[in-house]
Amino acid sequence: MNRYLVYLVTLNMLANIVSQVSLLLFEDRFNGSVSSILLSIPIGAVAMIVFVKLFDRFPNQGLSEIVGGALPRWIGAPFLLLQAFLWFVCGSVILLYIAEVAKRFMNPDFAPAEALVLFLIVVVLFANMPSNRILYMLEIIMLLSVPFIAFIIGKAIFSDSLLVSSMMEVATHALDMPSLMSFCASMFMYSGFMCLCVFNRVISPKPKRMWYLSALMLTGSITLLITFFLPIGFHGADGILEWTYPWFVTADSLRLQYGFIERVLFFFLLLYVLISVISVIVYWHIGLDLLKSSMPRFRSSWLKVVVPYCALAAISLASIYIDLNVGLRFLRTIARIWMLVQLPNTLLVLAVLAGAAYLRTRRQRRGTRDESI
Repeated sequence: MNRYLVYLVTLNMLANIVSQVSLLLFEDRFNGSVSSILLSIPIGAVAMIVFVKLFDRFPNQGLSEIVGGALPRWIGAPFLLLQAFLWFVCGSVILLYIAEVAKRFMNPDFAPAEALVLFLIVVVLFANMPSNRILYMLEIIMLLSVPFIAFIIGKAIFSDSLLVSSMMEVATHALDMPSLMSFCASMFMYSGFMCLCVFNRVISPKPKRMWYLSALMLTGSITLLITFFLPIGFHGADGILEWTYPWFVTADSLRLQYGFIERVLFFFLLLYVLISVISVIVYWHIGLDLLKSSMPRFRSSWLKVVVPYCALAAISLASIYIDLNVGLRFLRTIARIWMLVQLPNTLLVLAVLAGAAYLRTRRQRRGTRDESI
């Protein structure tokens, strides 16, 4: 089942290539982005290893069960509620961005929020599915999408339009002081392992058998560098910020000379709509599970069905309100705040897991000592 962890980590990386992570990194390209990326590579790798090993101490348990066994209810419930809120915000930022992109590039005649509503219908229908079914769906989409995305990126790397001098110009800032925002954004590329908060119940990866954990780290590093440098190579170190959607403009610069569709943008857009929607389904599924765990248990069976959909309806209405009343600049502000909060939150979750693992070990030792007496 370790391959599903690979899918989850890779999904998080791919979903953020085109969205807020790359945009935040471009803003600091002369002020610490490169050094932040380089710094995040070893730290992100260590965080991934520690997180997976801690969850290995709790096989077939999610974060809610672990918290329930280690913390009193009056602390555990707000903690889980905070985690659920952050996962919902994470999914909403990606969904709002891809809906705006779909409106701009697929059909400019879309009515306000029409694309968003279409995506929301799909997400709400699937987010409340059992975890194992979501993983099956994720596997199919990843196997269909990743080869084409790799092909498009490979085509961009070997394109004659790629200016190595622009990338080298930015790379010379590798020794600048790292930027906090760029570091948080870079670290988020590795945070797909956080999905174990719910999916550890059905995955339970075994770190000792995960020879491809090192491959994941290498893939993450390469993905992060491509995310940052490739659009700069196409649009220049100064010109990259002139574009609102630099990755999609980069894809539109490519042509398939012998393909039945010439413009690469159409393939790229379709693939990223798929990747973005499945990532939002995963993130909202995690948020929904943590939200249910933070609430009192319902005795009525119909409440167990209605409450999750009420939560999804509420977050959907909030997303539609943001789409109708504020622009991409406000969305960028939300993403900035979320990135700054996410890093300390990751450390908080790691601390809770480490504390729970310590308590579990101490109880086991005490039980063994009592049996021997």
